[in-house]
Amino acid sequence: MNLRIVDAVQRALTHIEVIGQRLAFVTSQALQAMANMEENGDPISVDLLTAKTREIDKLTWLVESHLPQKK
Repeated sequence: MNLRIVDAVQRALTHIEVIGQRLAFVTSQALQAMANMEENGDPISVDLLTAKTREIDKLTWLVESHLPQKK
C-alpha cells in the first residue's frame, strides 16, 4: 500500500478519535450541569439538556463506530 495513503488513513483515524473524545467530554459536562439543575429545582432545563445530551451521545456513537475495534 502506498505510504502516503497509510499516513492519510492514520491521520484521519486520529482526528476521528479526538472528535469522539471531545463529544464524550461535552456529554460528561452536560450530565454534571443537569445534576446541578436538578439540585436547584429546574426540571425544564434538565429536560431540554437531556434531549441535547441524547443527540450528542448518538453523535459520539456514530463517530466512534468509524474507529477500528481495540483488542
